[in-house]
Amino acid sequence: MYRVPDKTHDELLNWARWCNLGAWPHPLPRTQCGSLEGDYRVPEWEALELEEAPPPPRIRPNERHARRVQEAWEKLEGFPRLALKSEYPGNDHGHRSDRAARLRLTVQQYENHLQIAVNRVEAAFAIRA
Repeated sequence: MYRVPDKTHDELLNWARWCNLGAWPHPLPRTQCGSLEGDYRVPEWEALELEEAPPPPRIRPNERHARRVQEAWEKLEGFPRLALKSEYPGNDHGHRSDRAARLRLTVQQYENHLQIAVNRVEAAFAIRA
């Protein structure tokens, strides 16, 4: 199984945090039903109880480093780009086999594409010669 080097993994986690920054609350607050009864709205007095609190403060990502990873990601094409996105900002904490299956790849193919992407990120930081 391919293991992303620790320094690169840290930069990719920083990039993932940066990618997931955004305004709170999310676009569809829990005050509106998302099922077939889409027109149903929670009464105003109940909505006050359902409002989601903002998430606890997290480590603020290093934007300069995240932009370097973003530039490397934007230069990628095809499956290496998709594999890196699946592994980090889009990671649903599932297994690599699940992420590979979603891309219709074998685990070995997925890891090969991931390694290509990681090598590009390492080159952006000159982590490995």
